[in-house]
Amino acid sequence: PYTKLHSSQWNVDQAAGLVFCSLATARALGVPRERWVFPLAVAESNHMVPLVLRRLPHRCPGFARAGERALAAAAREIGEIAHLELYSCFPSAVRVQARELGIDEARPLSVTGGMAFAGGPLNNFVYQALARMAQVLRADPGSAGMLNAVSGILTKQGVSLWSTEPAPGPFRFEDASAETAREVETVQVSAGAAGRGAVAAYTVLFEGAAPSRSVLLCDLEDGSRALATSADPALTELALREELCGRGVRL
Repeated sequence: PYTKLHSSQWNVDQAAGLVFCSLATARALGVPRERWVFPLAVAESNHMVPLVLRRLPHRCPGFARAGERALAAAAREIGEIAHLELYSCFPSAVRVQARELGIDEARPLSVTGGMAFAGGPLNNFVYQALARMAQVLRADPGSAGMLNAVSGILTKQGVSLWSTEPAPGPFRFEDASAETAREVETVQVSAGAAGRGAVAAYTVLFEGAAPSRSVLLCDLEDGSRALATSADPALTELALREELCGRGVRL
């Protein structure tokens, strides 16, 4: 379980203003050149698979494919992206994005400080993050930034690239849904399943400060998957103390 400072803070008043216009309009209005920020490319995957149906719940191929498409459209390599804002509803989301996109986790992964500090009802946070990214890019002319979005439990994936310098070609939008669909492995979840298997993922739910029950996603020997819950205090204590993923289980 995540502590409060690991988690997106929902109870924050938020607002952001974004103005998009053509280059000709910016010039006509006298917007100073040092204020310009260009959207280079956006790529997204809308192939939606519920978490419990994903064969590998720790993977998110949609981010890998969207990242490839966005970077190719902007003629950039990931190492050329100086500033990052990886969508940060929970630590797992940040780490999954970094791994799928080939980003060194030792790098700064946020220009805002993350949603634990900047708030984040669903994807509204991306507006605040983009306003901050524009400030960062203006202070570092010629650099590029990556701003990402998710939907639900990494259900849809979006990657956008920005810079104070335009891309070699026009802005491009890329849809990586088809590639993602070919890559995401799924598994059948069986209601009321019984038998032996192994823990694929798990968490512990709390009521106030006290653990109340364990929730386990289990892969059974017959190739199916089951979602199981238990209020056994010994199991919740074990789950909080030790790593259960890969451990044998009998339903």
